[in-house]
Formats: sequence, structure tokens, C-alpha cells
Amino acid sequence: MKMLSSDKKFSYFMHQLLLEPRESGLSTEKYQALTTQFKKESRLLFEDNQINDLLLLNDSGELLYSIAGHEDELGENLSASGFYGETILSELLQEITENKQFTVSGFGKIELFDQQVTLMGVPLFLKDSVNTKKFVGVMIALFPLNWMRETLTKYESGEIYEGLGESGDISLIQWRRGEEREAINFINTLKSDLLREPPEACQQMRTNEPDKFSMVQVLDHIDGAGWSLNPSCTPVYSVWRWLPELKWGMTLNQHKEEVLGPIEGLRQVTLLLILFYLPLFGILVRYQLRVLTRPIAGLVDAAESGTILEYPRVAVNEVNLLATALQENEKRLSKANQAKDEFLASMSHELRTPLTSIIGNSELLKDKTVDEDTRSIIEAVERAGRGQLALVNDILDISKLESGKFTIDKQPYDLSKLLNDLLLTFSPQAEDAGLLFSVIQKNHEEKMLIDDAQRITQILINLIGNGLKFTSQGGLQLTTWVEDNRLIYQVKDSGVGMSPAVLDKLFGRFEQADSSISRRFGGSGLGLYISQNLAMLMGGEITVSSEEGEGSLFTLRLPYQQSELPVKQLHQEKAAPVTDEPFSGHILVAEDTPELQLLERRILEGFGLTVTTANDGQEAVDLVKNNSFDAVIMDMQMPVMDGIEATKVIRASGNSLPIIALTANVMQKHRDAFNEAGCNCFLGKPINKNELLAVLKGCVNRG
Repeated sequence: MKMLSSDKKFSYFMHQLLLEPRESGLSTEKYQALTTQFKKESRLLFEDNQINDLLLLNDSGELLYSIAGHEDELGENLSASGFYGETILSELLQEITENKQFTVSGFGKIELFDQQVTLMGVPLFLKDSVNTKKFVGVMIALFPLNWMRETLTKYESGEIYEGLGESGDISLIQWRRGEEREAINFINTLKSDLLREPPEACQQMRTNEPDKFSMVQVLDHIDGAGWSLNPSCTPVYSVWRWLPELKWGMTLNQHKEEVLGPIEGLRQVTLLLILFYLPLFGILVRYQLRVLTRPIAGLVDAAESGTILEYPRVAVNEVNLLATALQENEKRLSKANQAKDEFLASMSHELRTPLTSIIGNSELLKDKTVDEDTRSIIEAVERAGRGQLALVNDILDISKLESGKFTIDKQPYDLSKLLNDLLLTFSPQAEDAGLLFSVIQKNHEEKMLIDDAQRITQILINLIGNGLKFTSQGGLQLTTWVEDNRLIYQVKDSGVGMSPAVLDKLFGRFEQADSSISRRFGGSGLGLYISQNLAMLMGGEITVSSEEGEGSLFTLRLPYQQSELPVKQLHQEKAAPVTDEPFSGHILVAEDTPELQLLERRILEGFGLTVTTANDGQEAVDLVKNNSFDAVIMDMQMPVMDGIEATKVIRASGNSLPIIALTANVMQKHRDAFNEAGCNCFLGKPINKNELLAVLKGCVNRG
């Protein structure tokens, strides 16, 4: 616009068109000749600048000229007081008249031109006899919204705007009524999608939580980038910029699912590779053992069959060489097992770290969400995360079981509390599925029982979870009693049942009835294999009886052993630290992952605590040295100095403040290392808020 108005020939005709009507009117031959010559001289300029129409108006707002014609409207007053009343054109005229500067209008439809347009206008001046500039009119250019939308769209091979993927879009945004914030106008590459009527909950969110929408932030003249919502409340990654020259905002959006898609694909491929290579690794080790032990196996067979004298003799040196080879092979196997343990530890850490963020933030977001649809989506994300966590735990359990490193920790426990916790855990799930879940305790214990309550719970969770998974109507019942000095746990369901062929292989590794089970109900086929091995380690067993269409009956039998500790006493001891009373304190969080720093801060501040963060172990040591904290939450794997070394340094300085290990490294050797360094407590990731709260209330003074 400024370039057009500065063109000498263009400027000459424009000023003549403004002056002639003042002197002789619009119908003179001179005026008609001027308009004809003006069109001839300026049309090329208009086409080069993509201008749809150009208007000249005098200082009263009367239309003097239109390159597109509109002869019937010449002389019409287009200001707010004229025939067409208040329009984006009249608003533009008023603003240019008041401010005397280049101005851009809002987007809208003008009845005069019968199309959606945006307008750009500049004031026009003439110098009088004393060389004083006098405002004489306005030049306005019209740009159709269709042309602007096409400018935002780049078609290559049928895709919209290459580089933004399937869901990417660009928007130009403006307040519809200046700064009054009555409504928003915008031009968008996917406008039809964004203008569909959103749900009522989305409309309420637009009103109550506008800061979640990048479209609103950019209209507040704020530049930025990050996760936000588009107008239909879909999560997107957005970049937004304010364009002060145009008084427009611009946003670039891409749906969250498309942004995170490559990460999700990589995670799935990683899990598949783990599941694929672990069995192959076991097969390779077994084959190597068979090759190396075959000569000794031949000697053993000959001795057992009584044909040792007929067996070819070997020299002592050869036997010694064989023994040496076996010893060397044992060392290689030890290194291989160590490598496997390191691989499993690394896998566990690398998977638990993002799962901690996924599950933890899902829990926090779910607690803050009232919309049922949004809540169901968040719960689906949380369930998927917990499903992946269960798979990681199963793989670690199998590794420990097969290496003989699985330990049973027998401690006093309250049977009634264990059963009640199971009832509270599974009742909502059963109710959602339209099933009834009940618990019957026939043996009411006055004293604590002795066993590994964590592993008993793990077994029962697997049995009850399977029952719920394969039951569509009726329900499940968990019953306990004592019989022949054995504690019996019995899980009965009214599900699909199993055939004898399925029962024969039920407790095998990765075994399910058929491939359709995995497709329909999910699962890896590891749960019952692990449960049976845990039961045997505790001196018990799991048996099952079932008929197709009649349901299944799983029975867990474990040794029955009472402690001398009354149930009530342990209840009091364990319940003391955990209350609903508010408490306060200053906690140092040593964590190198920014997402987990933020998650832990949110959880702890939700408890009422003050939080300081450290990005590595050395920073944590320095902060403890120079500040007073009530407790430290310490990660293991951190740059500069890891959590174990940092704990040792803090203890070496004589500081006895509570240090809580919170790490994705959850194998027994990691627990032992933290205990030896001087940690007071060990918690694994993902974070269990209840466990963390209980530990903190035991460490921090209540407020």
C-alpha cells in the first residue's frame, strides 16, 4: 500500500481523482477520463500486489473511485453514519481519520463487495499554498480471505504445508471487535475442522481457562511455544507470535498424537526387541552349555550304566584340560549373566523413567480433571503405562527367578488388611465391568502371620486380575481358610473356563490358551508362570480346576505360621506415621530429568512441602552443605556425581538428615548399594504417592 501511494504516476492520478469531484462532481467527462486513465496505469500494479479491489474515499468517507467498478455506489457515504452502517470498512475509516496512519482491519464480510475480506488503508494528504499537508481522503485495498488462506497453504503431492505433517495448520488471528474481546476472527489452513461446534466442556474451558489456548495468548501479545489446546480443545504442540505491524497473531499447531508418534513407535520397537532377544539369549547359553558338557555327560552315562570299563580312556591331562575349559566357560557365563543383569537394569531404568512421567502426570492430571471424556482418556493413558510397567516387572522377576537370585522376605503381616486392600483395589474395576467381587475370610486371626506379604499380594493380584479379564458376567470370590497347617487362598470366577489342553500348559512361560487370547485380552503369558514360581519359593503351590463355560477355581496353598505380635499392635505402629493431618517441611529433590523434577515438585507441593531441586549429585551436596533441609530425595543415575556417591559424601560430613532413594534402578544390588551408602529408605519409580507420603511423614516434622 505504501509503495503504491509513493509511485509518482499513480500518486498524480489519485490526487486528480480526489480533487475533481470536489470541484465538478463525479459525472463530468474529465472525471470519467481520469478514472479510465487511472485504471490503465495502475492495473498492473494491482495485479502484482494481489489486490482484489482498490477504493478512494474523500475525507467525509464518500466513495470516489473503485477499480472493480461499483458505479452505482460512487458518492455513497461508507462511514458508520452512511447507508451500510457499522462495518469493518467504517471502523477502518474511523481509525485512519483519527490516527492518520497505515491501518489493517479485522476479517469480515462487507455487503457492498459480497465477500469475506480484510482491508488495508492509508491516509492521503495534499499540500496547500503554504506547503502544509492537509488530510483529503483514504486509499483502501481489499484482500479476499480465500486468497489469504491459499497463501497459508502449500500444496505438494496433495499434502497441506509440507513439514507440518497430517495435522499441522497455520492460523492468522485477530480480535473481532478491536480490543473489546467479544469474539475471535481467524484464517486457518484447516478452518472447517477448527470451526466445528466443540463439546460444552470445551466451550467452558475456553471461558474459564483461556491461558491453555495459544490462540488467546498470542492475542495478549505474548510470543511462545509449547503444549497447548487448539479451538476444539485438542492437545497440540504450538508456536505463536504476535505481528505488531498487522495487529494479528499467528499460530502453528500440530496434534500431540502426531508429535509423540515417533517416540511411541520407538518404545514399542524397543519392547519387542527385548522380548525377542531374551529367549534367543537363553537358547544360545543353553546350546553352549550342552556342547561344553557333552564329554562329562558321556562319562556320567557310562558310570550309571555300568559300562565305565568299556568307555574309552582319557589321559589325566585331558581331564584337567576339560576341567579348566569348564572353569573358563563358567567365568564366561558369569560375565554373560552380569552383562544380562546390566542390560536388564539399564532396560528397567530407561523404561521406568518415561513411565514414571507418564503415570505420575496422568495421576495428577486425572485428579484435576472433571470432564468425564477427558478423564477416561487420561485413565487410558495411565492404564497403558501401568501395563507396560507390569511387563517390565515381569521380565525382571523372570530373570531373578531363573538366575536363582529371587529372595523371599518373610515378615509379620496382617491378613485382614491384605484382603481388605485387595477388595479396595479390585471392587471399582469389577463394578465397572458389571461384576461382583467379594472377599470371605473364614479364619479371623488375632496375631500377625509370617510370610512375604508383598509376594502373596503379587500372586493374588495376578489370579484376581485374570479372573476379571476372562469373566463377562457373574463375578469373582476370594476365600481364605486354614487347613492342615496350610493357609488356603481360593479365587473362584464364573468366566469362560479352560479345556484340559489349556490346563496342561497353563503355568508355562509366555503360555496362553491360543493367540486370540493375547489379541482379545492382552497380557504376555508370564503372570501365572511367575506366580507359581513365587508360590514354590514360599513353600507352597498353585493348583487349578476348570471346565469350559463353567469358570475356573485357582487355589494357592502356603505354610501357615503365626507371629507373637498381635494384629492391633502392629496396626498402631504402622498407622502412626501416616495421617491425614497437614504437615510442612523443606525437601531437596536431586533429579537430573527435567520432566521428573517437575512431577516430583508437583507431588511434594501438593503434600504442603517446600521444594528445592538439584540437577546432579554435586549440586545436591553443595545445597545440603549450605542450607537446612528436612529430607533429601535422591536419584541414582545423575551426571557429575551419582546419587550413591552424593549420599556417601553427605554422610561423611556428619550430616544425618533423612535421605530417601527414589530411582528407576530397582534391582536388589541397587537397593544394597543405597543402603550401604547411608540411605534411610528406598522407593522405586514410578512414584507411589501413598508410599512416598508415608515415608515423608516419618521423616518430616508435621506442621
